[in-house]
Amino acid sequence: MANYVVAMDEGLVSVIIPTYYRNNELESAIESVLRQTYKNCEVIVVDDSGEQYAKSLVDCYDGVNYIGLEENRGANYARSIGTYKSNGCAIQFLDDDDIIHEKKIEKQMALLNRYSGVVYCGFQRNNIIHLPPERGKGNVLKVTLGFDLNKCITSSMLIRTDLVKDILPFPNLPGSDDTYLKIELAKRTCFDFVSEPLVEKRSLNDSRGSGEGALYGMKEVIELFDGLYNEYDPEVKKSAISSFYLRKGSLELEKSGWSHRATIDIFKSLVYSPNIFNIGYFLCAIFGRPGVKVGKFIFNKASNNRSM
Repeated sequence: MANYVVAMDEGLVSVIIPTYYRNNELESAIESVLRQTYKNCEVIVVDDSGEQYAKSLVDCYDGVNYIGLEENRGANYARSIGTYKSNGCAIQFLDDDDIIHEKKIEKQMALLNRYSGVVYCGFQRNNIIHLPPERGKGNVLKVTLGFDLNKCITSSMLIRTDLVKDILPFPNLPGSDDTYLKIELAKRTCFDFVSEPLVEKRSLNDSRGSGEGALYGMKEVIELFDGLYNEYDPEVKKSAISSFYLRKGSLELEKSGWSHRATIDIFKSLVYSPNIFNIGYFLCAIFGRPGVKVGKFIFNKASNNRSM
């Protein structure tokens, strides 16, 4: 794996925002980009509605580029089209329901200039701060293959454009777009991070990539990289399978509050990867959704205290 070091100076950053019937959220996302202290940015909004739903909003902004797809093709297709049309030396993918801190790009460009081809940051969701773990720096291919870099999300990354274009076109993997992207990037470069929550992740009930589609995406990723998993210790693939069953059980709990099926799936997660988190999650799941909610809160607090 190559470890690129390039001098990017004050290069153009392309911010690509796929959107799908969320004009209220999209407006906030665009505004957060326009407030960046790093001014050399182009903004590309890719409307995936198939009927130019966002065009009237985007037309209100001078200098914001609009691309309207003829039909709904999914977020990853929209990201691919936006990347093909971009002119920057670095790319910031921004989900339309996310907001970035005004200094995000400035702080990440400083590290991208000197070190790695991917620089990410922490994020905040539901008033809980998620910070990058120390293992999420440098060569992270093994970590990403194990689905164990959850603190790195699509909107938190700033990526060298040549790396992204080397991966295109992105496959459509609802709920696992970011996992696929992280693995492909980790095959090509090292990661670095800014240990601050510079993204606000807003949770919406209609978020694409949730539910059964997300489970399908996780299975697809494991199958896509089957050959790569064979190059590592079997525990790496077991970690990914464990994450699949944990997600499956968690989704069942969200729907029903408590179910025997959810408990079995979460127990399977524990069998594949018997770590402290999975043990705790299983014990909390015995008490259903309320138990898991309390357990997650305690774990996130403890995890972030260790990261600081």
